[in-house]
Amino acid sequence: MGSHQFTVGFSMSHGNHQVRIISGKWRGRKLQFPKGTNHQDLRPTTDRIRETVFNWIAPYVQDAVCLDAFAGSGALGWEALSRHAQHVHFVDASADVRDNLHAQQATLTAHEHSTIVLADAIKWLQQPASQRFDLVFLDPPFRLNTSAQTCLDALVEQQWLSPGALVYVEQDRNDACVDHVQLKRYRHQQAGQVQYTLFTLDRV
Repeated sequence: MGSHQFTVGFSMSHGNHQVRIISGKWRGRKLQFPKGTNHQDLRPTTDRIRETVFNWIAPYVQDAVCLDAFAGSGALGWEALSRHAQHVHFVDASADVRDNLHAQQATLTAHEHSTIVLADAIKWLQQPASQRFDLVFLDPPFRLNTSAQTCLDALVEQQWLSPGALVYVEQDRNDACVDHVQLKRYRHQQAGQVQYTLFTLDRV
């Protein structure tokens, strides 16, 4: 997930990168994504961070309606579906990423439980909500250092979140941690150049 500096820990094969699903019905499956996308700085969330985050949210993933904004490799969204989320909406501005997500969707036979949207995630979230999400993965490019806060504000103010929704935000460790008066910071950690935070409205 995310569109920034590529992080060591993902394998490359024939010019492609691979991301591994950690657990659930697709455990161990490796999904490819091309390194030659329009997003030259694509950086999926590492296995280590994904494992930590999904340990945090484990009781809440099953049957959740999810949003994977700035979807990139799709690592977080497919991990959620593997762990029996009800549906994941993937949003990304890159046509190359969109096409690759469609290929992954076909590989996993996941059409019924996933929707892929080609759109700028910031502008998409700044519209009045067309539905509510139980679980949101928000991992914008590190080089767009204001977009995480902008998206977090839009999620709340445009009413995209279900009561008790969880919001995961990944940022550069040097950026000020995002915040919102209506959200409670539930967990926060750092790993290498990354800081990551889990927020909740009222459920945890």
